[in-house]
Amino acid sequence: MKLIDFYRYFYAKITSLQFAIALILFIALILIALTMTALIGQHESINPALKNINSMFSSGIPYIMIAAGTLLGFGMIVLAVKMASFRITPRRTGIIMLHLGLSVILSGYFIGMTGIDGDIQIPQGKSSQKINLKNGGIFHPGFLVKCNRFTINYNDDGSPAEFISDISFIENDKITKNSILRVNHPAQYKGFNFYQSGYECLDKAVIKAADKKNITWFEAAPGEELIRKPDIIITAGHIIPNVMNAGPAVELFVQTKNGSQTIWLLKNIRKIILRNPGFLDQHPQFNPNAIKPFVFMLEDINQTCTTVLSVRKDPGLPFIILGALMFIAGILLTFLSPLKKQGNKNGYQA
Repeated sequence: MKLIDFYRYFYAKITSLQFAIALILFIALILIALTMTALIGQHESINPALKNINSMFSSGIPYIMIAAGTLLGFGMIVLAVKMASFRITPRRTGIIMLHLGLSVILSGYFIGMTGIDGDIQIPQGKSSQKINLKNGGIFHPGFLVKCNRFTINYNDDGSPAEFISDISFIENDKITKNSILRVNHPAQYKGFNFYQSGYECLDKAVIKAADKKNITWFEAAPGEELIRKPDIIITAGHIIPNVMNAGPAVELFVQTKNGSQTIWLLKNIRKIILRNPGFLDQHPQFNPNAIKPFVFMLEDINQTCTTVLSVRKDPGLPFIILGALMFIAGILLTFLSPLKKQGNKNGYQA
């Protein structure tokens, strides 16, 4: 049987209502399959064989969605043509456009499932091309995003009022676009939308360590190691911009073969000793020479901010907009077109 003969047979045997019900059931099956995939993926204690099947199905979801959208769109076209009976009038044209618009919207939704939804985190002065997807994966867009500067404006009460990212898009070691991101003021680049969604600021202590031979500079955040040797490990602890009105301070954790101890480095230790010569005898935990053979000095505290940008790319959005316009036009044509009177027996015709 030729394809055209099958179409004519199918068109003659099935009613519009039956076909509409079949399409609704088809959509329901697709949604049930997606829901089951999501639920199975959330459970770690699952049969390995079933988990492998679920993984294979999940990796094929974008292609399944495109195929389902295409089939659904074809079905909507057949249904619209069947309802219009091939007699073109403004009202029937509206019916066709209404159904076509719905099919385009659904196709756009399915195509949109192949898009990108995640975030990118960039320290000030650094660049990145790694987008962390919400499903746990990683996506590389093919270009670098650099945070040139990150600025926070504060309210009178000290709470953040606004945070701004000055970013650049880089390809082949060349800046191709500069943008300023604010909350509700996104940037677009190559189909990707970048939104200012958050930030994280981290204090780092600038420490000078001197022994009998060398002077070494460190910039350490809480939890980072300054020195690791077979007989001693020194790790940075809390960093406080102003401890007890004595100025900046950093905590050091010291682990040796003889045990562990904690000392505090004060940036203004020299001024404090000049005012109170017996300060170190009274408070040995602030002695910068307590860990032999090192002498530590806290030079400054630097704050490094990381901007957090939400990244989205929805290839189905143009289809959804087009489908919505077609749907609205179809409604207007359907309900604003006058009915044509055919006679007392036939009543009114669209």
